[in-house]
Amino acid sequence: QRLAYFYPKERLIRPAQRTYIRNFMNTFEAALYGGNFRDPENGYAAHIDVMSFIDHHILVELTKNIDGYRLSTFMYKPRGGKLTMGPIWDYNLGAYTSDATSGVFYRDDRLWFPRLFQDPDFMREYIDRWYELRRGPFSTANMRNLANAQAAEFTFGLAVAQGHSVSAWTAELLGMKDYLARRAAWLDGQFFRPPNFSHPGGVVSAQFSLTISNTIGTTGTIYFTVDGSDPIDGGGSLYTGPLAFNATAHVRARIRDAGGDWSALNEASY
Repeated sequence: QRLAYFYPKERLIRPAQRTYIRNFMNTFEAALYGGNFRDPENGYAAHIDVMSFIDHHILVELTKNIDGYRLSTFMYKPRGGKLTMGPIWDYNLGAYTSDATSGVFYRDDRLWFPRLFQDPDFMREYIDRWYELRRGPFSTANMRNLANAQAAEFTFGLAVAQGHSVSAWTAELLGMKDYLARRAAWLDGQFFRPPNFSHPGGVVSAQFSLTISNTIGTTGTIYFTVDGSDPIDGGGSLYTGPLAFNATAHVRARIRDAGGDWSALNEASY
């Protein structure tokens, strides 16, 4: 898979820069495809900004952007820092297909992702991040509101200038909203969902109590913490009923199924 220099340009990059970045990429790939690739100090995580890779992948898969891995993929290497994915680019073919409920692209394209998903820790971070976004900017309501904001900026004159009618624009907008809602719901179904909270977090009264509900029924057990630690690390308490607080608490909860697998994380502060 060929990578191209963007800045400095091919004709301007200096030999020392070219050698440096080539050696860095070779070292990163050797770590990624080596036997200790999951090691936090000697594996791939020592060379890349993991969350930037996760966010980039989520944006490509949410929109099914066919150019997302193979063509318009940008990354940068800060001096003294790690390889970072982004900025995202070239989404004119994203969020438009009627096929919203099937398929992921990374299995067909290289760009390191198939290997990254062989690491259970990467997968856990990925799923946690997906549901974190779904509780906020990628909630169905939020994505519909963003689309409305874009529509509000669209004027009749601009539509005519670009050769479109207002009715055609409205139809495209509605189609995009429908696609995003269906695609996000389908992606939800690919993962072990987190438990549900009866309240999203924020300022609550002294009489408040939080109910945590299981998304897989009686076959799973909920574990939680109130100090911001992750119950997957072994410090969680078994949830048996509504929680009351007499001080500020950061609740984090997961479900553990009968086979020992953990769900995605849900968390909120009260």
